[in-house]
Amino acid sequence: IQLAQKRIAYSGNLIAYEKSRMFKEIDLGIAFKQDFDPQQRGIGPYLNAEIPLFDQNQARIAHAEFSLKKAEREYTDTQLRIKSEVMTQFK
Repeated sequence: IQLAQKRIAYSGNLIAYEKSRMFKEIDLGIAFKQDFDPQQRGIGPYLNAEIPLFDQNQARIAHAEFSLKKAEREYTDTQLRIKSEVMTQFK
């Protein structure tokens, strides 16, 4: 039963992890820009992020949700099997 409970917890954490991976690459830093004109140079913040229009990690999220449902079903099945074994032992 504890193994089934740990699988449920793992699957729940996996869903949260996969949802957080929607943005695959985010760069943050300091950039220096120099142009041909000496007055057109400077230092400033730099941010680059891919905005997922088509691939929003839905496949991995769906797989993680399926794993959670499977783990919950296995937990229920294990509980029912244990109850039935206990009932048959004491009849």
